[in-house]
Amino acid sequence: MPPELSTVAGEWPTATATGSCSDLYGGRRRIDGAYAVWTHGLRYDAARGRLYWSFGDVYNAAARNDPVLGYTLLGNSSSSSSITAKGPWSVRGGSLQIPCWFADAYLGGRSLGLGFGGYYSIIGPGSMGPALAAVHEVTDDNSVDAAPDTAPLRDAVTLLSHAATNGYFERFGWRPRDYWIAPPLDWGRNASSSRGYWAPGDSIEGGAVWIDTGSRHALLFFAQLNQGRVAYEDAGQGNTITAESSQAHWLLYDPMDLVAVANGSRKPWQVAPREVVPVAYPATGPSQDTYSGALRRVSGAAWDPEGATLYLLHLNSREQAGTAEQYHVVHAYRLDG
Repeated sequence: MPPELSTVAGEWPTATATGSCSDLYGGRRRIDGAYAVWTHGLRYDAARGRLYWSFGDVYNAAARNDPVLGYTLLGNSSSSSSITAKGPWSVRGGSLQIPCWFADAYLGGRSLGLGFGGYYSIIGPGSMGPALAAVHEVTDDNSVDAAPDTAPLRDAVTLLSHAATNGYFERFGWRPRDYWIAPPLDWGRNASSSRGYWAPGDSIEGGAVWIDTGSRHALLFFAQLNQGRVAYEDAGQGNTITAESSQAHWLLYDPMDLVAVANGSRKPWQVAPREVVPVAYPATGPSQDTYSGALRRVSGAAWDPEGATLYLLHLNSREQAGTAEQYHVVHAYRLDG
């Protein structure tokens, strides 16, 4: 682990801002009529100089298919005049880089991964479980804005998808069996003897990464899963999803399991994770978790192949001493061997 990092909770170094920009989104992070707009994922593509971003309405009661994914071309300074925003397009979630060898061998060269899935309010046609589709990278930055809304994202190959539709519970994503659905909530399924089913409130927020070292590879999703009794009831501010607790989990998929989906021999909801691992992230101060981890959660992931290090952005996990203010923390995990 780099010497400037600390393994002791509360003794983490603090990053220093070297500049500021009034609006990295170029005025494009907006949804007319939205209840509230949150950023759900950030990823920097160093090779192309692009900062990908994703946002969304936290309560899309109108079930709009909002344009919410775009990227910003970063210039040589932090001033607003040196950046250019592109998009947005109608994809909610986040983005990741698919290794070129895998994209060329199995996906027709599609090396940009989009999706991630998971529950959100008024989920509609979303994915009750991890979601991922592969598309071609945008090669001409100058042509993007002249294209129709989703033109840069057409011709996608779906690799993972779990349709959020009543009556199709068998398509919901795999998860541990440590929960139960309280009546009259009827858009979830209790665990069977062999598996759990993605439950209301289980979330993934812009957190996924494809790790490839040459000898090892894995597709990871960073989820917050509800536990115990899961219900839809009045929690003091109107009806909402509630749960006894929630727990962070890593969902690890073998990328080679996705080849059968890409070639059409398996459906995108038939691939299960090889491992689902509960994780306790280090944090200071009392937990600010809500039923779905909406305040303390992973909202970004990056893999550094040169340093063999996984970086996770963990929101609201460091409490300022003597105040109720919460700061974000970047956790680093080294892959040894």
